[in-house]
Amino acid sequence: MYPSPQVDFGYDISDYEAIDPQYGTMQDFDHLAGEAKKRDIRIIMDYVPNHTSDQHPWFKESASSRTNPKRDWYIWRDGKGPGKPPNNWQSWFGTRRGNSTRRPDNGITTIFYVQQPDLNGVTRKFARPCTTFIRFWLDRGGLRFPYGRRIAFIRGTHLHNDPILPGKNAFGDPNIQHKYTDNLPEVHDVLREIRQVADHYPGNPVLISES
Repeated sequence: MYPSPQVDFGYDISDYEAIDPQYGTMQDFDHLAGEAKKRDIRIIMDYVPNHTSDQHPWFKESASSRTNPKRDWYIWRDGKGPGKPPNNWQSWFGTRRGNSTRRPDNGITTIFYVQQPDLNGVTRKFARPCTTFIRFWLDRGGLRFPYGRRIAFIRGTHLHNDPILPGKNAFGDPNIQHKYTDNLPEVHDVLREIRQVADHYPGNPVLISES
């Protein structure tokens, strides 16, 4: 329900603290939350910490120059040549859609669509703004259960090539093992940070994450 260019059904979020006009207004949400609370109905919301839309102000700042303070909020690396990515990492949608060279002199990793640049989970400089908007929604009465979108944004910043397995994947691309992109132990540190935020709120907010 967040504002989005709708490249990926709303998961390419351009503003974490607003309602997309096609779904209504913030007043509509507040009314929904209030009426739900009266009926002891809890609201589940999606939280997407892996990436933003390339239309998000964070990314626009990050992409504006190599010296921008938000530059390392995303994972930028020089490509191996014009139009070539810095390594063999694949998008979950196949190499045709992800891990593209977004600028002539830079590669930006995207594990989903190219319009969904990955946030840099290693530096996590965006962690405080993220917890701020979690509080933003928890503070709006009636919101009890924020939903934790699949967290896979901790990746090795060295960007080593992933191992190539025998055969092809469903997209006809090389079958690559996501060794440096998924299920790294540092993910638990992020989950603990988010849990600490939720624990400050009454009603025992539940966090659910996809693996």
